[in-house]
This record gives sequence, C-alpha cells and structure tokens, in this order.
Amino acid sequence: MSKSIVSVIDIAPTLLEIAGVAAPAQFQGQSFTKLFKDPALAFRQHVFAEHNWHDYESHERMVRSKDFLYILNSRPNLSNHGPADSNNSPARIKDINRPYAAGGMYSTVEDLYLFDQALRNERLLKKATL
Repeated sequence: MSKSIVSVIDIAPTLLEIAGVAAPAQFQGQSFTKLFKDPALAFRQHVFAEHNWHDYESHERMVRSKDFLYILNSRPNLSNHGPADSNNSPARIKDINRPYAAGGMYSTVEDLYLFDQALRNERLLKKATL
C-alpha cells in the first residue's frame, strides 16, 4: 500500500498510460503508474480540492499534504461532515464544526485570514512548486 498523495486529476493520465495512449498536453495531472512498482516513491507534496453545491448549498476549498489538512468552508453556518476519508483520517474529524479536541488549540478569525492571505499571495506556496 502506498502513502503517496495523488489527485483526482491524476486518474485520467494513469488510465491512459495503462491503455498505452498518450495523455493530451492540456491534462494537468500526471500518471502515477510508477507507484504500482514502488509504492514508497513520493509523488505529490500536496493536493487541492473543491466542493461546490449542486443540490444543496456547500462551498469549500481544501489543501492536503502528508501532515496537514486545511479546509476553507465559505458556508460556515452549514454543517460539513469532512472529507470522504474522515473516518480513517489521523484527525478523526466527524464534523468540521466540532473537530476532535476542539478548544485545545484554536485559531482566531484573524489567524485564518492571515493563513488565507498567505495562500492567495504565494507566501505559503509558490506557483512554481505546484
């Protein structure tokens, strides 16, 4: 089993490589077939995701690395039950509004704003590293 981070955008290039078809240049993802032979290889340092509303209201953005999971919920008044792997997540998040050990360590609104600005202004992650 691999502990490498892959993104949903990597699935199509992987399937195309398995089928022997070259991925179009405009694909943003990359094939992770090399992980099949060597699961210990590092693949991505972080991934991004979004969750938008379709039949109910939601609007979230997520950055995940090996050690951290950051979720921006633009509809904080609505319940969010966390990522699909929350039952197996090291944080064991059941409801983003009530994380495990809530109150043990907290972020103020200003802390979250500063973190958001650091992401948007490339002080935390540079575009060149993506």
